[in-house]
Amino acid sequence: MTELTREFGTVEEITDAIDAYRDRERELAAQFEAATPKAVVLSDVEHDDLNEAYDALGKWRAVTRRLCELHEGKPRLKSGSSPASASSHP
Repeated sequence: MTELTREFGTVEEITDAIDAYRDRERELAAQFEAATPKAVVLSDVEHDDLNEAYDALGKWRAVTRRLCELHEGKPRLKSGSSPASASSHP
């Protein structure tokens, strides 16, 4: 049906994945004084720490995107419908 259906066979599996991604998101967010990746001000980061900050920020963005995908896909997985029929986007 969908990529999420192939990756997660049950609603419980996707729920577990969401929980794991939330934990990871919290770990990454703790490295910055910002609520979201977009709010990070890299000019506040020491020059010697910039590479690590960029790396962590990239991971945080990826985790945040993945959480969005999982949250959007969970209702489709519950209902068993395809992305086109469940999407609110044209």
